[in-house]
Amino acid sequence: MKRFYVITLTIILFTTVLTACSSNKSVVNPTVSETPSPTAQQSTINIGDYLQMGKYYGEPILWRCVDIDENGPLMLADKILTIKPFDTKGNHKYVDGTAAADISGYRTSYGSNLWETSNMRSWLNSTATAGNVTWLDGCPPAKDKLKINSYATEKGFLAEGNFTISEQNIIKSVTQKSLLNSVDVGKLSVGGSAIHIYDDSAVTTAVQNFDNSYYQNVVDKMFFLDVKQVLKIHQNRTTLGMDYYIGKPTQKAVENSEYKNSELSANSYWHFLLRTPFTDSNDPIGIRGVHFNGTVISYSASNEYVGVRPAFYINQSTLNFKAGNGTVETPYEVK
Repeated sequence: MKRFYVITLTIILFTTVLTACSSNKSVVNPTVSETPSPTAQQSTINIGDYLQMGKYYGEPILWRCVDIDENGPLMLADKILTIKPFDTKGNHKYVDGTAAADISGYRTSYGSNLWETSNMRSWLNSTATAGNVTWLDGCPPAKDKLKINSYATEKGFLAEGNFTISEQNIIKSVTQKSLLNSVDVGKLSVGGSAIHIYDDSAVTTAVQNFDNSYYQNVVDKMFFLDVKQVLKIHQNRTTLGMDYYIGKPTQKAVENSEYKNSELSANSYWHFLLRTPFTDSNDPIGIRGVHFNGTVISYSASNEYVGVRPAFYINQSTLNFKAGNGTVETPYEVK
């Protein structure tokens, strides 16, 4: 009888252990893992990655991460999207409604180089419908002030139809330093100790005394690069490409430009604007830009043939990719 009990107890114990091991097999097996699908959600983006988001002229916009700094990933339009002037002539005002400083009527005749109230900043950050953009300096870029490439009747760059609400939410609002022309220093400067020293020069020497130049802080979602951000792109050339900081226009930009030139081609480098002004008080209309030969020079604010290559910082907290792998052939796409 004792032998029977011993055998029965042994069978019960063996069965219990076997059942426990079987029930825990999938939990404790260290070799089991899941392979993410090619379209799995991502939350980070690296220098060199491409993102397709928004439209302009009805064509998807391709962006590229060109740097990562204290504001996060800096996204730059891969191409020049359109040909438009930075500002236009008229009686300019500051954001508080007071008359903007001027020298010899230059701004009245040729536009202002102040980023904060420029037509270009007004348009790039606007979600307004066609004809309803608020022009901060009181001088809309209308046909009666510009011979070609006016845009006063366009909808805002960020408006629905160009960007969905979810895409707008991925664009981060950031406070950035914007340098000042000397005529605006007394009214607007919040820091700095000197005007920006600059001669038309290579991208590597355009920054000069940027860090201690007179400046104001401006909050933007969409903006133009400044000379320091352009330098960072050049410094990232191993990843981005030697001449990536120089822009080429899209075919749509060429086709829709009222300025025609055989050198304005989707296959060739072209001029594009920055937000850094020429700082000499004798030139309150000059705005920096990248020449198609790679130098950083100055253009008149109302120049009608210079390109628009906008930039923004991506809000990673709201970023989810639905497709793509970040290459130029298969860029990330957002939900």
